Amino acid sequence: MNSKLFIFFGIFIEIASVIVTVFSAIALNDSSEKAALAHFEQQIERGMQAADNRLEQYKYALISGAALFNIHPEISRDEWKSFVESLEIKKNYPGVSGFGYIRSIPSHEIDSFLSSARANNAPEFKIKTLGTPPEGNRYIIDYIEPIAQNLPAQGLDIGSHVVRRKSADAAMTRG
Repeated sequence: MNSKLFIFFGIFIEIASVIVTVFSAIALNDSSEKAALAHFEQQIERGMQAADNRLEQYKYALISGAALFNIHPEISRDEWKSFVESLEIKKNYPGVSGFGYIRSIPSHEIDSFLSSARANNAPEFKIKTLGTPPEGNRYIIDYIEPIAQNLPAQGLDIGSHVVRRKSADAAMTRG
């Protein structure tokens, strides 16, 4: 009888050990999942904050450019170039290929705008469209720097594209 009791206790201890191990594994797994989820959420928050900070930085560059034109509406292309160079795009604005200035030009003033643009150090300036130019004001990329990599955008009437026109109208309305 002693040996049967000994075997019974041995089996009982084995079963109890397996049960404890299973529950411990479940608890550890749950704990690990919670820790991993908390770490993941923390990383997402850091990433979102970094993206928000970067967009804020870009926003301030755009505000600075707008302020430049508000102070002196008829700056030269060379002055715009100097302004954009001072921003040090490659260093401070990763992913940005350049900064430009879009003018809202009434359709009846297009010819005088073209003459002015060509006289202001852009002798081959021409207006390009992405479709049929709409009635009313045109939204033309007048200045853009660095010009070498952005020349195709110079003179583009973004108002000739339906979606871009809606965005430009909204931006003009909201200031």
